[in-house]
Amino acid sequence: MLDRLVEQRWPVTAVLSVPSITKKADRTLDLTADQWKLAQETAEVLGLLITLTELLSQEENVSLSATMQMLFNLKRRHLSPKEDDSPVIREVKKTLVTEIDSRWKLSLLEPSSIYLLSSALDQRFKHLKFLTNEKKDLVYIEVVRLAELLHQRQTVREVEGEPATSDREEETVVPPPKKKKQQDMLMQSESDDEEEHEHDETAQRKRWRNI
Repeated sequence: MLDRLVEQRWPVTAVLSVPSITKKADRTLDLTADQWKLAQETAEVLGLLITLTELLSQEENVSLSATMQMLFNLKRRHLSPKEDDSPVIREVKKTLVTEIDSRWKLSLLEPSSIYLLSSALDQRFKHLKFLTNEKKDLVYIEVVRLAELLHQRQTVREVEGEPATSDREEETVVPPPKKKKQQDMLMQSESDDEEEHEHDETAQRKRWRNI
């Protein structure tokens, strides 16, 4: 709505200023310059949420593994206050960040979270750049634990003479995602254009990367 209003600013202003069309008492309906600027800035901030919603809704995208990357990216890169932000826009950004944290509970995500595990298994986000090094290690350890558990179960089935994978499991296996270049800002990590910072890897992380 705001996008459309800003786009049609001058036609709206022209109509409101024509005596034969707009009554004198209604000419005050036109927004001030500051109000028009605020409408444009608000539309730009909210437009990022539209982009996020569209990306998560596209059937051709693997959205589960991209969810955390986009949410953290949205908060850190696009909803962080800037020096030239007006007080109102700062408050809008602050409210949006609060709502995202409240609804998604990003700070309380456990290493066993399906969102984090799926990100670790996605080629695009497996480095988990949106997490701290300590949290990354915990997620990798959980992935390795689940992989070992799956291997043990398959071994038991083979020993007992059962197929390694049941028919039902074969039906629910998700094919690897098609290689698609993600150009949207929300899909890019903060350090995509910089040299990746080296980190002392624990034995568990080395083991994970060799899988």
